Amino acid sequence: MHLSAVDILILVPLVPALPLVVVWYLPWEKWVWERLPKQLRLFAGPYVLYASFVLWHFGCAWWAVLIGVAAGIGWSVWAVSQFSVGRRNGAKQMQDSTPPATREKKL
Repeated sequence: MHLSAVDILILVPLVPALPLVVVWYLPWEKWVWERLPKQLRLFAGPYVLYASFVLWHFGCAWWAVLIGVAAGIGWSVWAVSQFSVGRRNGAKQMQDSTPPATREKKL
């Protein structure tokens, strides 16, 4: 199989994911997933969608592409829900931390 320049450009963004794919199946490496920063977990949905595009581009089985698309969409929906919950909790914490005297002042 001969890779063109476009194929290499499509594959390069997936290189950082290779260590995570390798350690996925190792039972003694569960600490990797626990220490993965939350920001990376939140933005992994579009990355998985991109990986499913790469699978489609290189002609992988339709079910592998479909699993990638479903996982990417599911992960993206989860990330948006986590983001909105974080914003709601942050606004509630800001309101709770405001002194009562400043909350009652009218401008």
